[in-house]
Amino acid sequence: MLKSPKRIDYAYDERQNLSGTSLPPPEEIFGNDNSKSLITFENDRRREFILQKYYRNSRPVLITAQSLGFGIYIDIPQNNGTGLVQMFD
Repeated sequence: MLKSPKRIDYAYDERQNLSGTSLPPPEEIFGNDNSKSLITFENDRRREFILQKYYRNSRPVLITAQSLGFGIYIDIPQNNGTGLVQMFD
């Protein structure tokens, strides 16, 4: 389906869903055939490019939306008494 060199780019917005943890594996996104992944990475290298700028909304709108999502409208899971906590290394 793809012409040589057979590259595909896909993007993911991890801030779209407050309950999600991270990007699902490629096998979950693209599927598999008889337990074999339909997508492979050359030399097993996954290339990652993080955008440093949001293009959809202004910064104040995004910060307000995140504040509401993290504080007021979040449902705390029953097995987790502290709610959403995100740790950065």
